[in-house]
Amino acid sequence: MKTYRIANWNERYENNRTRDLKRLEWFPMPNRMDGDGYTELVDHKDGPLHLAAWVAILQVASRCDERGTLLRDTKIPHDELSLARITRIPAKVFESAFPRLVSIGWLVQDVAEEQRADGCGNVAAGCGTKPQEGAGKSQEGALNGMEGKGKKGMELPPLPDGIRTPRLQLAWERWQAHRTQIKRPLTVLAAEEQIEDFKKWGEELSLIAIRTAIKRSWQGVFKPKQEEIEEAKTATRDMTPEELDRFYNSPGPQQ
Repeated sequence: MKTYRIANWNERYENNRTRDLKRLEWFPMPNRMDGDGYTELVDHKDGPLHLAAWVAILQVASRCDERGTLLRDTKIPHDELSLARITRIPAKVFESAFPRLVSIGWLVQDVAEEQRADGCGNVAAGCGTKPQEGAGKSQEGALNGMEGKGKKGMELPPLPDGIRTPRLQLAWERWQAHRTQIKRPLTVLAAEEQIEDFKKWGEELSLIAIRTAIKRSWQGVFKPKQEEIEEAKTATRDMTPEELDRFYNSPGPQQ
């Protein structure tokens, strides 16, 4: 999974006041409009949209735990879908803006973050590709390199557009990672059958089903019982979108 960070965040978007704050409600932003980066960005048929995407990316990055790095609370990198959900800007705008922002030098794709998969915080040859049994793993480590891979490395079918919401997509990736960790990787046929179930159930029931299956270390995903549905509805009734993300897709006490 790609991890993006803002180039020179600490020098450009922090000052002596913000560095003392644990959480930002505002941040300083340069207002120069005659630099090469700005003129190159807006001198494009989609330049205004990409500028809007850039401002939104900065706002999201300013509120990440590691400021300036586009990581969710779960330590999984933000992508165009998660940014679209938070900012209400269409995902296709971020998708087309990312390569331009990298080319200009405002955004950096962190190769080291892509390689880190064992939760140790260190990057080393092979780190995360085949972690030692019993080694501690963060959720980032659990997912990196596993999503979309089934038995013997077979490519699994993606969620179709009709049900591919950011929250369900992440849950689907976590389910694949769970099956790999219990040494029962999904087959292509099993994945296709489960996707058909998700189509029938819709997002909410599918999320509950996946969460329950992972929580109980099951090998299968089953349509939630009524008591499981009521339990999830009660637990999530007053949650914000960010809290819902953590409820369905974060390890820890809520799981």
